Amino acid sequence: MVKEKLEKEGFEVALFDYAHPDFYEMFEGGVEDIKSKFDLAVYVACIDTASNQSVRRIDWVHLMAADAPWFLNDVPAMFISVANPYHLLDAPMIKTFINAYTPSEEVVDQVVEKIMGRSEFKGVNPVDPFCGVWGAEH
Repeated sequence: MVKEKLEKEGFEVALFDYAHPDFYEMFEGGVEDIKSKFDLAVYVACIDTASNQSVRRIDWVHLMAADAPWFLNDVPAMFISVANPYHLLDAPMIKTFINAYTPSEEVVDQVVEKIMGRSEFKGVNPVDPFCGVWGAEH
Protein backbone atom coordinates (compact mmCIF):
# COMPACT_ATOMS: atom_id res chain seq x y z
CA MET A 1 0.00 0.00 0.00
CA VAL A 2 2.81 2.43 0.87
CA LYS A 3 4.68 1.60 -2.34
CA GLU A 4 1.58 2.24 -4.44
CA LYS A 5 0.86 5.57 -2.74
CA LEU A 6 4.45 6.79 -3.05
CA GLU A 7 4.51 5.85 -6.73
CA LYS A 8 1.27 7.78 -7.21
CA GLU A 9 3.14 10.80 -5.80
CA GLY A 10 5.79 10.34 -8.50
CA PHE A 11 8.47 8.42 -6.60
CA GLU A 12 10.28 5.46 -8.08
CA VAL A 13 10.09 2.72 -5.45
CA ALA A 14 12.12 -0.49 -5.32
CA LEU A 15 11.30 -3.15 -2.76
CA PHE A 16 13.82 -5.31 -0.97
CA ASP A 17 13.33 -8.73 -2.54
CA TYR A 18 13.37 -11.21 0.33
CA ALA A 19 12.85 -14.16 -2.01
CA HIS A 20 15.79 -13.19 -4.28
CA PRO A 21 18.27 -11.00 -2.38
CA ASP A 22 20.80 -9.05 -4.44
CA PHE A 23 24.06 -10.72 -3.43
CA TYR A 24 26.16 -8.18 -5.33
CA GLU A 25 24.51 -5.39 -3.35
CA MET A 26 25.02 -7.27 -0.08
CA PHE A 27 28.57 -8.56 -0.51
CA GLU A 28 30.41 -6.61 -3.20
CA GLY A 29 28.74 -3.33 -4.12
CA GLY A 30 28.57 -1.93 -0.61
CA VAL A 31 27.72 1.65 0.18
CA GLU A 32 28.72 3.02 -3.22
CA ASP A 33 26.27 0.69 -4.94
CA ILE A 34 23.46 1.69 -2.57
CA LYS A 35 24.26 5.41 -3.01
CA SER A 36 24.19 5.07 -6.80
CA LYS A 37 20.71 3.50 -6.73
CA PHE A 38 18.82 5.17 -3.89
CA ASP A 39 18.22 8.67 -2.50
CA LEU A 40 16.25 7.47 0.51
CA ALA A 41 15.54 4.16 2.23
CA VAL A 42 12.05 3.83 3.65
CA TYR A 43 11.45 1.04 6.12
CA VAL A 44 7.80 0.12 6.63
CA ALA A 45 6.82 -2.28 9.38
CA CYS A 46 3.41 -3.76 9.97
CA ILE A 47 4.10 -6.18 12.78
CA ASP A 48 0.93 -6.21 14.86
CA THR A 49 1.04 -6.61 18.58
CA ALA A 50 -1.03 -9.37 20.12
CA SER A 51 -2.09 -10.15 23.66
CA ASN A 52 -0.62 -13.64 23.51
CA GLN A 53 2.81 -12.49 22.30
CA SER A 54 4.99 -10.74 24.83
CA VAL A 55 7.59 -9.68 22.23
CA ARG A 56 7.15 -8.37 18.67
CA ARG A 57 10.58 -7.37 17.41
CA ILE A 58 12.03 -6.72 13.99
CA ASP A 59 13.77 -9.83 12.75
CA TRP A 60 16.36 -8.61 10.25
CA VAL A 61 17.24 -11.03 7.45
CA HIS A 62 19.39 -13.75 8.94
CA LEU A 63 21.84 -13.58 6.04
CA MET A 64 24.09 -10.84 7.46
CA ALA A 65 21.08 -8.64 8.34
CA ALA A 66 21.04 -7.52 4.71
CA ASP A 67 17.85 -5.50 5.15
CA ALA A 68 19.12 -3.66 8.23
CA PRO A 69 20.05 0.02 7.85
CA TRP A 70 23.83 -0.50 7.55
CA PHE A 71 24.27 2.40 5.11
CA LEU A 72 22.84 5.26 7.19
CA ASN A 73 25.94 7.43 7.09
CA ASP A 74 25.58 7.66 3.31
CA VAL A 75 21.90 7.23 2.43
CA PRO A 76 19.16 8.79 4.59
CA ALA A 77 16.41 6.57 5.92
CA MET A 78 12.90 6.87 7.28
CA PHE A 79 11.01 4.28 9.30
CA ILE A 80 7.22 4.05 9.24
CA SER A 81 5.56 1.72 11.72
CA VAL A 82 1.87 1.16 11.10
CA ALA A 83 1.03 -1.31 13.84
CA ASN A 84 3.49 -1.22 16.71
CA PRO A 85 4.91 1.92 18.36
CA TYR A 86 7.98 0.16 19.81
CA HIS A 87 10.07 -0.59 16.71
CA LEU A 88 12.37 2.32 17.48
CA LEU A 89 14.00 -0.04 19.98
CA ASP A 90 15.20 -2.20 17.05
CA ALA A 91 16.24 0.69 14.80
CA PRO A 92 17.32 3.62 17.02
CA MET A 93 19.89 4.63 14.41
CA ILE A 94 17.14 5.81 12.04
CA LYS A 95 16.53 9.47 12.82
CA THR A 96 13.16 9.89 11.06
CA PHE A 97 10.67 7.59 12.71
CA ILE A 98 6.89 7.72 12.21
CA ASN A 99 4.51 5.79 14.41
CA ALA A 100 1.18 5.47 12.63
CA TYR A 101 -0.37 2.84 14.93
CA THR A 102 -2.97 1.45 12.50
CA PRO A 103 -2.41 -0.30 9.17
CA SER A 104 -5.48 1.17 7.49
CA GLU A 105 -5.54 2.89 4.11
CA GLU A 106 -6.73 6.14 5.70
CA VAL A 107 -3.78 6.18 8.10
CA VAL A 108 -1.30 5.41 5.31
CA ASP A 109 -2.85 8.24 3.26
CA GLN A 110 -2.27 10.60 6.19
CA VAL A 111 1.35 9.46 6.58
CA VAL A 112 1.97 10.19 2.90
CA GLU A 113 0.32 13.62 3.26
CA LYS A 114 2.66 14.38 6.13
CA ILE A 115 5.89 13.18 4.52
CA MET A 116 4.94 15.15 1.40
CA GLY A 117 4.71 18.25 3.59
CA ARG A 118 1.03 18.90 2.93
CA SER A 119 0.00 18.23 6.52
CA GLU A 120 1.77 18.70 9.85
CA PHE A 121 2.57 16.03 12.39
CA LYS A 122 0.43 16.97 15.40
CA GLY A 123 0.13 13.75 17.37
CA VAL A 124 1.45 13.21 20.85
CA ASN A 125 2.95 9.81 21.45
CA PRO A 126 1.00 8.04 24.20
CA VAL A 127 3.87 5.59 24.82
CA ASP A 128 7.63 5.85 25.21
CA PRO A 129 8.87 4.82 21.73
CA PHE A 130 12.43 4.76 23.11
CA CYS A 131 11.35 2.03 25.56
CA GLY A 132 13.38 3.66 28.32
CA VAL A 133 16.64 2.76 26.58
CA TRP A 134 19.37 5.24 27.41
CA GLY A 135 20.75 6.90 24.31
CA ALA A 136 17.94 5.79 21.97
CA GLU A 137 16.47 9.28 21.87
CA HIS A 138 19.69 10.86 20.57
